[in-house]
Amino acid sequence: MSSTALVPNDLIAPRGLSLVTSAVYKVRVAWSVRFMHLRSAVAFELAERRAKWDAFVSRVRIAMDPAISPTVAAYRVSEAYAFGDGQTAPLAPEAQTWVQPVELAACFLDVEHRKALARHWIGLGQSAHAAIAAYTQLAGELMTLGAHPELLMHVHAAALERVHHAEGAFSIASAYAGFGISPSAWPEMPKVARTSKRSRNAALALVAERALLEGWLSTAYGAAVAQIAAARASEAAVAAHLRMVAEDSARQAEFGKRLVDWTLKLGGEDVALALALAIRKLPTALVEEKPLPGTRTEILERNGQPPAAVRRAIFLSMRSQVVAELAAKLDGRD
Repeated sequence: MSSTALVPNDLIAPRGLSLVTSAVYKVRVAWSVRFMHLRSAVAFELAERRAKWDAFVSRVRIAMDPAISPTVAAYRVSEAYAFGDGQTAPLAPEAQTWVQPVELAACFLDVEHRKALARHWIGLGQSAHAAIAAYTQLAGELMTLGAHPELLMHVHAAALERVHHAEGAFSIASAYAGFGISPSAWPEMPKVARTSKRSRNAALALVAERALLEGWLSTAYGAAVAQIAAARASEAAVAAHLRMVAEDSARQAEFGKRLVDWTLKLGGEDVALALALAIRKLPTALVEEKPLPGTRTEILERNGQPPAAVRRAIFLSMRSQVVAELAAKLDGRD
């Protein structure tokens, strides 16, 4: 075989050239090949740096959103922003205290959808976090009212379940945001009743009212929303978390109902009157979560955020069921 067969065709100088001209030609061709390789490598490096920069810009844009900042304190104690203002702990961006690794396809979403989903899941995390304090306070109040062991076991179990709900929600929110988001310290110690100037029946009436709104209606609504959201979510981690929330919240709603029955049994007419008045004060509409501009309902729904119309229909249905069942209980006392 000829030795020229081992030389690339581009490096074989055309015939008729002098030795010097031929050498110059080969050098020019060799440098052209090297330049092409170098240009390809530079282009690849620039593309990679551009992708990293875009990811950084997305993270900054999400972090600068007012809904994802330490000033957030307007989310509701109940799921999905349902029942007016409730106290929440301020957020601590970049904190990993309440964050576990979650595998999501968030990198395929644009900034606006990631921002909207992070905001939504932060709200769920804060509501679950606030519920821990609420159940802690309830446990102390039940102790002062002489509650039996079964009720106390249920209230502590519910608080533990809310710990898992909060941690899961903050983990998902962090995955969408691209950085850790956790609640910081609770604003104050939960107020545990010891001695009270109110009568025992008055204290039972207050527990009954909160059990009706937060323990029964709120958690029943949250369970139904989570069940629908889990069925429509395409992200496996999101769907699994929502199924857990739906199951736990349904059980907590039953506990709320039993707590209403217990207070009604012990408090008699005073508690019955308080519950009759509480029915009239139950909210008739949700505090709607305003969608961010540029987001699509179907994308949010696939990531665990049902449309407002679905949540509204679920709330009205749950409210009607709770009111009818409680009215039957009160009528049965006559």
